[in-house]
Amino acid sequence: MLKKSSFKDKKVLVFDLDGTIVKLNVNWKKLKQILSERYSKIYNTSCQFNSISGCLSYVVSKDDKKELGNFFDIIREFEVKNIDNNTPIDESIYFIKHKNEFGIDGGVKLAILSLNSRKTIIESLKKEEILDKFDFIVGREDVRRWKPEPEGLI
Repeated sequence: MLKKSSFKDKKVLVFDLDGTIVKLNVNWKKLKQILSERYSKIYNTSCQFNSISGCLSYVVSKDDKKELGNFFDIIREFEVKNIDNNTPIDESIYFIKHKNEFGIDGGVKLAILSLNSRKTIIESLKKEEILDKFDFIVGREDVRRWKPEPEGLI
């Protein structure tokens, strides 16, 4: 049986970015299409995947670091180009700015583990004036096995 969770005795609180702290203004469907077409052209094979991470996993399996970097660049560009149109999730931002009001000790560290690029995370947090609240940031390019895999938490 699960115990009722509380913030007492927690050392780190981990957040996602998109859909948790802000809502990114990204055309994910178009981005998936571009990545799929690029993959098919480069590797001369069809790339049917359900997620962007799925496509990147195919590139990782090819051990093609250069092309993986190119895919990251495309994703980063898509995420960052409309960053000024992010929609803040006010409740989350308030929580982050005022964690002590929720009984969270000042020594508790805050982290982000996100499928978004590190640049997107940092720019989004700056825009909401909460970058300084975070101790750890793990973006898509920092790991090779993406959520829900635990690599970014270890």
